[in-house]
Amino acid sequence: MSNGKSKYIHYGYGLVMLSKDTAKLFGIEDKEVVRMSGRKGIYINVDNLLEKAIEIAKKKIAERHTNMPKKELETLAFKIARSTISFEILKYDRNKTVVFDLERMTNIEEGNALYLMYTYARIRSLLEKSGIKDFEKYAKGIEDLNDYERKLLKVMFLFKDIILETSSNLELNLLAEYSLKLARTFNEFYQNVPILPELDKKPYRIFLAYLTKQILEKLFYILKIDEVSKI
Repeated sequence: MSNGKSKYIHYGYGLVMLSKDTAKLFGIEDKEVVRMSGRKGIYINVDNLLEKAIEIAKKKIAERHTNMPKKELETLAFKIARSTISFEILKYDRNKTVVFDLERMTNIEEGNALYLMYTYARIRSLLEKSGIKDFEKYAKGIEDLNDYERKLLKVMFLFKDIILETSSNLELNLLAEYSLKLARTFNEFYQNVPILPELDKKPYRIFLAYLTKQILEKLFYILKIDEVSKI
C-alpha cells in the first residue's frame, strides 16, 4: 500500500461457458456448451447464477433432510451455492476454459466444493462424537503407522509447500487441487481405518482427523468455502 491506496492484482482467466443443461435453465440456446458473449448478448450475471444454484441446492437438501427447518435449509443452500461457484472458478488453470454445470456442482462428488464441505462435515461429526476436548493429548504412537495413516500424514505435510508456491505464483488451482487430494486421502483413511472403536489402542487416529480438519479450515478461508456441520 502507498498513499492510502490499496494495491490490486488483476486475476485473469480463460473463457467462461455454460454446460448444455445449465444454459437451458437460463433459456439460452441449446448447444453442447454455450460460450458467454457480451457482444452477442449471451451472458448471465453472478447474482442470477447464485440464485439458480441456491434453488437447485435447496431441492437436493430437502430430499436428504426432509425435516430440516426452512431457515436452516435456506442458510445451508446459500452456503453451498456460494462455495461451489467460487471453487468452480478457482479450481481451473487460468489458461483453461471454465464450464459451469450447476447440476454437477451441487452433487456430492469428487472434484467440487460440495465434496470438500461433505468431508469437513464428516470430520466435524466424528470429532464431536468422540467427546474429546483436547486432541493434542492424543498425538501418541504416531510413529507406528499403517499405509492409510502414512499417506494421510504425507499429504498434510505438503500443506506449507503448497501455500508458499501458491502465494508466489497466484495459481490458486494448485490450492484447489491440493484440497481435493487431502479430502480424498482422508476419506480413504476414514473408510479403511477404525477410529473411534480403537481410540484406546490407536489414539493418534483421532488426532490425524483433527489435524485434517484444521488444514481444511485454513484452505476454506483462502478458497472462500463455507464450513458446515451437515450437507
